Amino acid sequence: GGTCCAMAVDAFKLSIPEKWLADGNTKPFFTQLNELKGIPVINVHLWFNKKLKPYDGLVFSRSKLLSVYADMSECVKEYADAEKSMLELVFAP
Repeated sequence: GGTCCAMAVDAFKLSIPEKWLADGNTKPFFTQLNELKGIPVINVHLWFNKKLKPYDGLVFSRSKLLSVYADMSECVKEYADAEKSMLELVFAP
């Protein structure tokens, strides 16, 4: 088994308990996190008063700037709307 963490690198580093960093068994693992560097990320939400062409999924871009986008009204139940779309774009230079 394993663990998946969906947090910004800097926030994750701050959330690690001190005892894990001091413990001889876990310290080598968590010390490796110092190799990870956070990057600035910009999320843009575009709200439309009509429905875009439905696509239920994330779209990953090959662009070096725009990494992923999705119609959240199709992908996330909290944003579900049959009449309108909310497009989220994630820019990570």
